[in-house]
Amino acid sequence: MTQPMRPASARVFKRPPPRPRLLPEQFLAPPEAEMQSVAPPPAPGFQGTSRQWLIKQQTVQEMLADSQQRLLGQLRRQAARREQQQVSARERAEAEEKRVRRELLAELERKKAAEDNAALERAARGAGAKATSEKASNAPPQMAPEQAKREEAIAAALRVSDDQLRAVHQTVKQRLETTYGGVLSYIRRAFLFFDQDNTGSITPEELAEGLLALNVNVPKHMLEHMINVCDINRDGEIGYKEWARIMSADDITEIKVKGAEEEGLVLKAPPKEYLPGILVDEVVEAHGRLKEFLNAENSRFRAIFRKMDEDKNGWADRHEMMMLPLMTGTEPFIRPALMKVFVDFMDIDGDERILYKEFVKVFTADDVSEFFKHGV
Repeated sequence: MTQPMRPASARVFKRPPPRPRLLPEQFLAPPEAEMQSVAPPPAPGFQGTSRQWLIKQQTVQEMLADSQQRLLGQLRRQAARREQQQVSARERAEAEEKRVRRELLAELERKKAAEDNAALERAARGAGAKATSEKASNAPPQMAPEQAKREEAIAAALRVSDDQLRAVHQTVKQRLETTYGGVLSYIRRAFLFFDQDNTGSITPEELAEGLLALNVNVPKHMLEHMINVCDINRDGEIGYKEWARIMSADDITEIKVKGAEEEGLVLKAPPKEYLPGILVDEVVEAHGRLKEFLNAENSRFRAIFRKMDEDKNGWADRHEMMMLPLMTGTEPFIRPALMKVFVDFMDIDGDERILYKEFVKVFTADDVSEFFKHGV
């Protein structure tokens, strides 16, 4: 049978030769043998080829590395924030410390100004009193207060008879024996009770107040007379030996000091002043407190001086040195006027600068009176 003829314009399509078919294991490169030499064998129970196991291991390692990078970044950010917070806290603490110091210095300045004003007022009153005394110079002379008090004490002593003295002595003795017990124990205990200021001696005022606390009401002039006639060292007070002698005596008139009645009660001299309003004893006591603190624990001089030297220039000015009571915890005992005395002691050359050696010299001295610049 004859086939129909194709037109000449028709295109002839030829099918390409078929490509060789590759087996699935031929797509895996590198070969299985090379794969086993690069990566560890798959874990037991893993369903897959060695290449799939390698790809899984690489993915896990990349995820771990990414997690480590994120964790390190987070830790760095936290450390930066923590450091910034510490710096901010330190700056705030320094600012607060400077503010407190400024306020304390201002307070000290106000106190100093108030003391200066008070001194000016006292000087003005003194000038007025001097003018008044000059006006009254033509008036008849009057007896000095101390002399008048001595004359009154002598007169009161002469009014106390020996019988009255014996009665007062027995009353005091019996009351103390009842209160404090046996003969051998009550003398010491009673002395410590009456010595209220722990000076080692009893004044007429302390004896009167102590007996009044024990419900023994004895006229003060009789107690003064008893102390006077038994005051062996004539200091106006009764020491422990004198007290024991009084309490051990059966008849107090037998231990009277000869001539004591005619002399009268010895009056203690008033305390000495270093400056107006500042006693010598007060200066000595404050020096002892500061010396004890600064010499404790292998010396605190260097640490305290560095704290007062705020600008770190190797010396402290007078305002910085006024902070010493605050830094040593002695502020309740050392007022600004008293601290100013010690600053004057340290400022030897008067240049308004206190060097470390000047600071140490004052508070290691055994006797603070060597620095006194005013006659006492």
